[in-house]
Amino acid sequence: MDGPRLAMTITDERRRAPRLPTNGSAVVSALTDQSPVLTRVEMCDSSASGLGLLSPVELQPGTPLAIYPHSTPVATVFAEVVRCESRDAGYHIGLKRRMVRAA
Repeated sequence: MDGPRLAMTITDERRRAPRLPTNGSAVVSALTDQSPVLTRVEMCDSSASGLGLLSPVELQPGTPLAIYPHSTPVATVFAEVVRCESRDAGYHIGLKRRMVRAA
């Protein structure tokens, strides 16, 4: 087939909203199949639909999380793990934000 070809590379951005660098720490509460997990994470990036975190703990895709930025007593973000990749310093975790309705 002749004509221009469309090719995507790994650097092509497919997100609907831009991803912005984010700094800071947070505490994550996760309910896993084995037992509840409470761990400190470093925030890497953020967009309207998700977050990127560095975690010392591996979390499986589908795991629901409550995120408490800067040790606040009330969770300000609820999310679900969509990917978890091993890195030198732990795991890079991709999250999809979940909307929670007020009571």
